[in-house]
Amino acid sequence: MTSTQYTHFFLFDLDDTLYARSDPFLRAFREKISDRGDYDPDALYRSFLARGHDLFEDAMNGRIPMNDMYIYRICSAAASQGIEVTAEEALAFQENYTWQMNHLQLAGPIREMLDTLSRLPVFLGIVTNGPSARQRMKYHNLGLHRWIPEDHLLASGDIGVSKPDPEIFARASDKWHLDAEKTIYVGDNYVHDIQCSAAAGWHSVWYDQLRVSCRPDFTKPPLTLAIVYSDQDLRDVVISSAVSQEESVSGKASSSARP
Repeated sequence: MTSTQYTHFFLFDLDDTLYARSDPFLRAFREKISDRGDYDPDALYRSFLARGHDLFEDAMNGRIPMNDMYIYRICSAAASQGIEVTAEEALAFQENYTWQMNHLQLAGPIREMLDTLSRLPVFLGIVTNGPSARQRMKYHNLGLHRWIPEDHLLASGDIGVSKPDPEIFARASDKWHLDAEKTIYVGDNYVHDIQCSAAAGWHSVWYDQLRVSCRPDFTKPPLTLAIVYSDQDLRDVVISSAVSQEESVSGKASSSARP
């Protein structure tokens, strides 16, 4: 199918849009550590990410052993919730967390959304930040090849340009011959995904998992078709957008065919 035959171009962010990064983390935590009292899962995960960021560059550049970073980030995050974790337990958690990341699964509503879209005359693609090999590993582990061809995946590591630089969307547009007026980008990050796609002239669906849009001083960003807060809402909004556009195109085709 050529680009002119698509009724819509749906492009997705990967992490925390098509799957939740917190899911494999929390599964590993529950299996290895969580029997030590109550904790706030969201706060724990945010702390884990922040602690990992503290030492990530040092670990990647070989200034500290990678295992030291692994131990520090989970021990510090758990301590913020009043949970003590030993170095041995931290490494056992890391081993399980790695396993969980290698066995990612799509949520049911996301599969249903992709199943429906794949039966419609729409383009499906992914634009994501991250190293190419790692993002493609996730793509395969999630089984996304069933709906989205691998050459419809563009990772920042492929081109050396990352969101929120709108150049990454310009590269995607050139690569896939997108029509900006028909392009809808689905992402979770307000700056990287929603503002950046608007700068490219694309519409967006914002999966606002952090509920930023619920703040009283929030103003809906331009070109945003909808703001959703769950996988189910995301499925319904995206399918509705795709189906309504197909019906509009079919109606115009029928009208033009009448004598």
